[in-house]
Amino acid sequence: MPSFHQNPYEVVIKPPTSSQFVDVKELIRFRGLLRSMSSRQVRAEFGDLHLGIFWVLARPLLMTVIFVFFRRVSNANIGASVPYAAYLYSGLILWFFFTESVSRAAASISTDGALMQKVYFPRLLSPLSSILAQLSGLAIASIPLFLIMGYYGLVPGWNLMLLPVVLLQTMLLAFGTGCLFAALATLSRDWERLLSLLLYIGLFVSPVIFAPDMLPKAAQSIHMLNPMSGALLGFRATLFSDYVLPANEWFYSLLFSGVLGLVGVYAFQRAERTFMDRI
Repeated sequence: MPSFHQNPYEVVIKPPTSSQFVDVKELIRFRGLLRSMSSRQVRAEFGDLHLGIFWVLARPLLMTVIFVFFRRVSNANIGASVPYAAYLYSGLILWFFFTESVSRAAASISTDGALMQKVYFPRLLSPLSSILAQLSGLAIASIPLFLIMGYYGLVPGWNLMLLPVVLLQTMLLAFGTGCLFAALATLSRDWERLLSLLLYIGLFVSPVIFAPDMLPKAAQSIHMLNPMSGALLGFRATLFSDYVLPANEWFYSLLFSGVLGLVGVYAFQRAERTFMDRI
């Protein structure tokens, strides 16, 4: 005999406990919503702007032109083993993909706050969809890269097969960083300002504009502690056959990304218990 005190269609939503980690099965069940949220962000980025694609290309192309010009004028030795335009542009598009992914993921709680108050879904979908949406911009920004490579006669080698792995590692690093700062931002808005500052400084301390070979040996070791160094060097190694995949640096970056991913998810889920009161 059915109990009148129980509703079989009633779903009780509880915040994750300290001993509970990611519910992978639940994330898989909501994969359709993940696609919808990612598609919505892509449409918002490109649909609301008549020159949406132009703005995606403008920043890396303009910076490439400026830095290539000053490099030729100054005759500076950047340490790159491929034409500087190809080296620089490839680094810029991956760096901007990373920074946009981190920034959008870190702001995902406030961005999707209204939706979170109306319907239930795994909250991790918000930062995850923000990162997936940035893949469209990376794909568009890659078109000039292939044209630059064709102009200089650069062809990828067998390492091209590792490109998806390097991109996944970069996305994992962005996901962990974004989740961590999304959680910290619920405590103080100062963390958002700090993140913007760190991402700005990161452009100049990562091997985006220059190659690590131009640094002294002692400085190279310190420089490689930056996890994006291994990601950037690995990305270029998949594109340019003259580049050898820096195994040690990339595996360090991969390990760092994995640890930061776990830390970021843990912090995000800890903040999930209370951040609805802060939206």
